[in-house]
Amino acid sequence: MCPRGASVFILAVVFVSMLSGTFSMPSFLSQRLCENCVQNEQTKSWDYLLFVNQWPETFCKYYNASHKHDNKDGQECIIPPIVSTWTIHGTWPTKTGTEGPTSCNNTWQFNLSQVKDLVPAMNKTWPGLLTGEEYWYFWSHEWDKHGTCAASLPVLYGEHNYFNKTLQLKQQHNIDKILSSSGIIPSSTVKYTRDKIEESVKNATGGMPDLICFQENSDSDFKQYLQEIRLCLDKSLKPFDCPKSKFMHLTSEYDSPCSSKTPIALPPLTTGNAAV
Repeated sequence: MCPRGASVFILAVVFVSMLSGTFSMPSFLSQRLCENCVQNEQTKSWDYLLFVNQWPETFCKYYNASHKHDNKDGQECIIPPIVSTWTIHGTWPTKTGTEGPTSCNNTWQFNLSQVKDLVPAMNKTWPGLLTGEEYWYFWSHEWDKHGTCAASLPVLYGEHNYFNKTLQLKQQHNIDKILSSSGIIPSSTVKYTRDKIEESVKNATGGMPDLICFQENSDSDFKQYLQEIRLCLDKSLKPFDCPKSKFMHLTSEYDSPCSSKTPIALPPLTTGNAAV
């Protein structure tokens, strides 16, 4: 679809031409508008999906630490008692070597009634973890930012398909079972290597994941906690080895690719309290 401004300009040219009794689109205008249309569509194209699983305990450690000195709204990250597993962050259309595309249709607003039957499952496996927000706010954010772009794939078209298929992906690639089968379980004392975590996921899914960690770096110590396991899926939803990008899909200085030089912690869940 061409940009709205370009469409208005076309109509103006057509109208003036009709008044004069002739209609002939100038070649330079036709070429320029065509280029604009192509560029507009290219910004929404994507190559693969990132299916992002997050460990709630680490996300809360990350969020509460990163907002410790600048938290004007007073929000905290708290894990609901109903949550007991890895949770979903989202399914993100991604173009190789970049981030996004995002927010592909800001007129396609989230409608909770479209996913009413999925709410019980989503509360358990795709919860919002921040205080002071409606329970469905996180879902609205993920739909607006990522779901509207994923809709170009028929199996993900529309709210219900997007959320339901993502829930199915969580069942299909059960991160809790994948890790525990390799002896990787939440612990306050035991830590794991990046290679072991990667190999566990690769062996189970067929694709090498991206691992994202929350890293604490003080003068005397460096710690990292496993925060996200990101699976790369092709357009048939089959996992493959994640491409390495200079962007690495980072969101902040607290949110980085896991280092292979330092053991990785997977802290036990503390539901009902802000993780610190």
